[in-house]
Amino acid sequence: MLFEGDRETRKKKPTVVLSGARQVLMHVNQRSRRLFMLLANRILAQEEANAKRTGLDQDTFLKLAQNELLATTAQQLHGLISEFLEHDLIKEKKEANGHKTYSTGIESEDLRELVAMDFK
Repeated sequence: MLFEGDRETRKKKPTVVLSGARQVLMHVNQRSRRLFMLLANRILAQEEANAKRTGLDQDTFLKLAQNELLATTAQQLHGLISEFLEHDLIKEKKEANGHKTYSTGIESEDLRELVAMDFK
């Protein structure tokens, strides 16, 4: 846990979440990594647009994945993000109407840093 005076320390030392997320991203396949980055970029764009993190509903996430030729079905999409779900880097919320929404609990600053990293 960081205290207000620890901002400078945080900039020098990655958080546990950031370190763990980096490890997961380095060890998944490229399509899975690209899906995570797609979601992360959309979440960051949401925050910039209205300062509220809403995530992506499954239909929108799947359409974006299809446009990028990453997944063609909801089942395939779920399989590709399963590692992130297991490590709690992507959160899946089932709505009352049965639809799923995907988001992340990673702080915006860490998410920006992950998006900027080169995992090649």
